[in-house]
Amino acid sequence: MATCRACGADITFLLTLRDRPTPVDAEPVKRYIVQHRDGRVVGILVDTFTPHWATCTDPDRFRKKESA
Repeated sequence: MATCRACGADITFLLTLRDRPTPVDAEPVKRYIVQHRDGRVVGILVDTFTPHWATCTDPDRFRKKESA
């Protein structure tokens, strides 16, 4: 568990498929994912994590600056 230096929210870090850490909100959110089974559409309730930049009050503070 960590704290966002911009807004003070509780965050944690998950690894991306490229093994890079990315900050996410600490509390998971329940959402449905859709699967197709035997010709039917089935919703499965799972815990997901929201990328912290989507809820942070100052998300631009840590964005990498583009070089000219």
